[in-house]
Parts: sequence; structure tokens; C-alpha cells
Amino acid sequence: MNSWDFNNCRAFLEFMIQQQPQSTDLIRTYEKLIEKKTEFDIAASGHNADVQKNWENSQKEMTTNWQNTQAQVTKASIENGFQGMLNGNI
Repeated sequence: MNSWDFNNCRAFLEFMIQQQPQSTDLIRTYEKLIEKKTEFDIAASGHNADVQKNWENSQKEMTTNWQNTQAQVTKASIENGFQGMLNGNI
């Protein structure tokens, strides 16, 4: 449940509870709303952590690949006697 919907429901239930403080059904509904929002937020937080972890792993893999490629290019340049790239003469 997004925050906007949650806040509208919460405000409505709080208003109704003020109007009918003896209604245990309204209070139970309010409690259930809070529980469900908490469950949703915890699940969303876990999903966000997974997304962050996947992004970090992708970044690590890309950096490793880039470094390996640069090492191969440098090695090939040295082996082929092409020093201009290393000295910045290109």
C-alpha cells in the first residue's frame, strides 16, 4: 500500500474512531491497517535491499571486466612494442 492511500485510510479511521469511540470494529480495523502497512514496508525494504545488492554485484563485475580488459590491452601493447599508448603519445 502506498503512503498516500495509507494516510487517507488512517485519517478516515481516526476520524471515525473519534466519532464513535465505543466501536471496537473500527479500532480493530485501524490496528489491522497498521499491521498491513508495516508488513508491506518490511517487504518493500527487503526488496530494495535485494535490488541494491544486485546493483553492487553488477558494478563489481563491470569494474573487474574493465580492469581485466585494460590489463590485456596494456599487455598486448607491450608485447607488440607499441609504447605510444602507454606514454600518452596517441
